[in-house]
Amino acid sequence: MTERNKWERYDLARAALSIMVSHYAELIGDEGKKAAPDATKIHAWEDLQFELSRRQSRLLVDDEGEVEQINSTYGPQAAAVMKR
Repeated sequence: MTERNKWERYDLARAALSIMVSHYAELIGDEGKKAAPDATKIHAWEDLQFELSRRQSRLLVDDEGEVEQINSTYGPQAAAVMKR
């Protein structure tokens, strides 16, 4: 893999995580506006949001395995979120 390719994959992984963090923020906000918010859903989404933020902050360009795992796991999910 070229250096440029490595950086492109890294940028995609960071973008996917960012999109998913924003998505969970939106879900949390929407649920919180309901007359009877589901605290279980909110807590689960907050946990996911925290985990994704943590992964994003710790991600290194040279951690190619983690980058690829993020891209394969969250890339399709982020793409689906963006199509809504």
